[in-house]
Amino acid sequence: RPDNPQHPRRLGSSFLLSGLIYCSRCGAPMNGSVVKFSHDRKEFEYYICSRAGQTHECDAKRIPRQALETIVFKTLRDFVLDPSVVFQHQVDIVQNQDERKRELETLRSDTQARLRKIQREIGNLNDVIAEEGKNTPRSTRERLSSLERDELIVKAQLSNLVQQKQSEISTLTPEQARQIASHLQHAIDIEGPENLKTMLFGIVQRICAERDGNVVRGMVYYYHPPDTKNPPPQDQGGGGGGEFMRMSGRSVEAPDHTHKIYEVTFSVPIKKRLPRR
Repeated sequence: RPDNPQHPRRLGSSFLLSGLIYCSRCGAPMNGSVVKFSHDRKEFEYYICSRAGQTHECDAKRIPRQALETIVFKTLRDFVLDPSVVFQHQVDIVQNQDERKRELETLRSDTQARLRKIQREIGNLNDVIAEEGKNTPRSTRERLSSLERDELIVKAQLSNLVQQKQSEISTLTPEQARQIASHLQHAIDIEGPENLKTMLFGIVQRICAERDGNVVRGMVYYYHPPDTKNPPPQDQGGGGGGEFMRMSGRSVEAPDHTHKIYEVTFSVPIKKRLPRR
């Protein structure tokens, strides 16, 4: 589908936010586009809502590429990857995970008790049927069938709770969190476009943006913890942003469900207007 944010053309686009950027007005993916003027050989690069540009179902205005990419990366560098912010998120995750563990343990205990009760009743009914044989009332056999169905359901619920407990949110030590944040901040400044785009898909879930007159506003939804391996020792130097991003064998695959999602707003004035549409 042309409105698919994971469309190969978006993922392979030279526009760094392509595949992650959405229209705040209608929710459709935004495309990168270039307008060329032959008389003065000028080029204007911008992002535009796919519905506004193709079907005109949305009235969103186009957003200059440089202004949008600059404010997004500034937001990442100054806030999302600020070591103190990353540290606080890590504290929140540890606290929430401890609370979730207690909730899951209580649910597991209650579910196990319910399962034992059902199994005891099944055992009692089986004894009655064995004793009475063909004279067993129909209601007793129906009750047994109902309990056996309940047993399967409760066993599945118990298995699901066990899996949830094993799928814990990955946590980092405060020092690891600070190292990753500082390393990624530095990498943003020195990495090439290909690695920057790979890094974005490991940090950002999606970006929503719109243009209101000469102001661009939006919100970045981002993962914590970032989808990374342990950062290299600090004395190795260099960027290496693409070297330790764990992308599950694909350069643009998003982190899994164990990553909590946070959000941060941004706003920036546009200094130079684009030609009228």
